[in-house]
Amino acid sequence: MSHSLRCTAVSLMAAVLIPAAVAAAPAVAAPAPPPSAAGVADHVRSATKASKRVTKYVRRGNDRAALRFLKQARREAVSGAREARSLAARAGTSPTAAGQAIFGLTAAAATYGAATKDFSSLVGTTSGPMQAALAGAIPGSVAGRTQLLAALSALITQLDGVARDQAVQALAAGQTGSPGQVAGLAQATTLAGLPASIQQILDAALAVATAALDDGLAQVTALLPTLPAGAQAQVAQALGLVSTTLASIAPLLTQTTALVSSTLNQVFALIGGLLPQVTAITATTTPATGAPAAGGGLGGLIPDVGGLLGGLLGSLGGLIPNLGGLLGGR
Repeated sequence: MSHSLRCTAVSLMAAVLIPAAVAAAPAVAAPAPPPSAAGVADHVRSATKASKRVTKYVRRGNDRAALRFLKQARREAVSGAREARSLAARAGTSPTAAGQAIFGLTAAAATYGAATKDFSSLVGTTSGPMQAALAGAIPGSVAGRTQLLAALSALITQLDGVARDQAVQALAAGQTGSPGQVAGLAQATTLAGLPASIQQILDAALAVATAALDDGLAQVTALLPTLPAGAQAQVAQALGLVSTTLASIAPLLTQTTALVSSTLNQVFALIGGLLPQVTAITATTTPATGAPAAGGGLGGLIPDVGGLLGGLLGSLGGLIPNLGGLLGGR
């Protein structure tokens, strides 16, 4: 073969083989966007929307659609939690990073808390694989929320100044959702006719949620005296709200297992010992701090976690414009 023919052959082979090799090469994935408060908020919205669709389709008896959205809700909650923990890992780099971490952990924890309430309320309305799937999602939701609030507690030890005060307020605000979740689980455990396997799952989840409530309140109580007056008032409001809610659901909670009842007695004792201090703080705080006026006692408690966290968001510089809307009103 002449030199010119060999060159032509090589050129033709290259023209055929190089494009084929390029086509066969694995695609290079685009780099993932860095973690952000906005990213957590997106996952929170998606998880919330999916949970609402779970409720809608369970009530319509469309288990197939409900199971699909249940998987989506859990997947989005996990993604939000993962992104929130990534924010916490770099919280010490700047005040803005600290604020984003506080938001991320609190929002992701609230997502799990809302899921616990939603799924607990649905367990008794269905049966079979759908009931098993709902019950199976509850322990993960309880554990996810507990772990995120624990991460927020750990973050407090790494922060100082205003950022630390904000983190403590966020932790206290997060605890205001605990009694409702415990009550929802307690209601589910008292349903008649539950399969033994479902009953066991719910009992275990309730025990974990109750112990987490006890631990969380103890942490916030210990941190209360370290805060400035304005922050103390916000935390006192949260603790007062927890006390009021627990008192209102006490009759239901007395129907739970002996283990849970024992832990709840510790919670009531803790809150009972704290009430005089909470009352003194709220009674002496002026309207300028954003807390109840003098003599207001516990009557002016902020009504829900959305209100508490919405106020906290303002002090964080508006990282996410509707934090209260994301976390409150459920």
